[in-house]
Amino acid sequence: MTCIIQSVYARLVTLLLEVFLSTILMAQGSDPELIIGQHDFNMCAGDTLQIQIQIIGVAPVTVKYVFESAEFIVNSNSNNIELTTDEPGIYVITGFKDFLSEMIDTLDTIRVVQYPAPEVSFTGGGHSCNMPEVDPLVAHFEGDPPFTMIYLVNNNPDTLTTSEYSYTFNFPYDFQLITRQISDLNCTHEFIDTAYVQSGNIPTPHITGDNPVCAGSTNIYTTNTGIYSGEWSIPGITVFEIDSATNGSFITITWIDEGSYQIYLKLVNPGNGCESSETIMNVSVFNSPVAPEETDTSACFSPGENLSVHIETGPDDFIYWPSLNSTGNTITIEEEGDYPYILANSHGCSDTSALYVTSSCLPEMYVPEAFTPNGDGINDFLVVFGVYQNLNFFVYSPSGLLLYRSENEEVMWDGTVSGKQVPDGSYYWHAVYSNNNGDEQKLSGKITLIR
Repeated sequence: MTCIIQSVYARLVTLLLEVFLSTILMAQGSDPELIIGQHDFNMCAGDTLQIQIQIIGVAPVTVKYVFESAEFIVNSNSNNIELTTDEPGIYVITGFKDFLSEMIDTLDTIRVVQYPAPEVSFTGGGHSCNMPEVDPLVAHFEGDPPFTMIYLVNNNPDTLTTSEYSYTFNFPYDFQLITRQISDLNCTHEFIDTAYVQSGNIPTPHITGDNPVCAGSTNIYTTNTGIYSGEWSIPGITVFEIDSATNGSFITITWIDEGSYQIYLKLVNPGNGCESSETIMNVSVFNSPVAPEETDTSACFSPGENLSVHIETGPDDFIYWPSLNSTGNTITIEEEGDYPYILANSHGCSDTSALYVTSSCLPEMYVPEAFTPNGDGINDFLVVFGVYQNLNFFVYSPSGLLLYRSENEEVMWDGTVSGKQVPDGSYYWHAVYSNNNGDEQKLSGKITLIR
């Protein structure tokens, strides 16, 4: 197997050698030939030119040329020679050769002409803060017409094409013109320049924002700056934020203290320093009313019963009850629940609070389980609670002796009989009364006396 591979390899090498020798023998029959497809080239200032030269023959090839009295030799592994240059002038080809030949003398020329980049300059324009007019802005072109200029006017893109060497810009408003590119018949030039016409007649600004305002509130005040910058000042206020991303078209202020303030604003042209007349906005800052703390209360909402609530306010304040959709210092509540309210003044400043009402109806008759007639002012009397009429109330000793009797609505037994204190212990009571419907009721129970 190894012998077979070696035999095939030897045969392949022999074939390649025969092809190479055949090519050389064929090439020996003729001299190499120099082909220059183009002799005249144009280029613009700043450009790089690539000149193609072809030699018919066996690569590698060589070209010899003279430029400005200096001789250069260029080699190539292919049949194409590429001359790269950024200099105009006459390139004289003096010789060439291929792989099989000696240098062949020849005489040929390549001409490279360089055109200057087109230019534009401006006269007129400018600005004046005190004069009503300025000279028109005129563009002057250098190069070969037609000319094309790409530019921005007040940051809006536009294009001018003209065959004249000058052009007058006329706009019915102040403008800033920024040139980005200029082209003529031959070349294009990236060109940055700025010119403008500013008469100085900057419009007086207008301020939009809230007035009056409440202390502690944060408010935004705006204006239309256009191509100008807004300069704001507020005497007495040193901390406020000017939006620089929009050239000061709005400011943000947090008002701290009650009082009267003035916001000053003028527009300034950053290009020439011209200023508008100053606008003043008066702002009044008022304190908010202080609502009472949130309150918990209870009431019995039996049929026909309700709770009347009154909130004290200042003479210029008013209250709004959102859940009741009503206003007023006094409201009537007919069921338990949460009753938030807003306390506001005539300037729109407000505070919030709430009233929390729970239901706590007393029974018709309620007698505590104990009382302590020790003279400390706390629970010293036996007192009866409830909703009743025509009450007759009796207290008995454990042996059934009557100790106390009340035939009116008020029961207040101090734990004595004929001025003498009864001993600690349990006593019995009995009550006869009429309820709200007029029906007679009877109740009995036990109470503990503790000194």
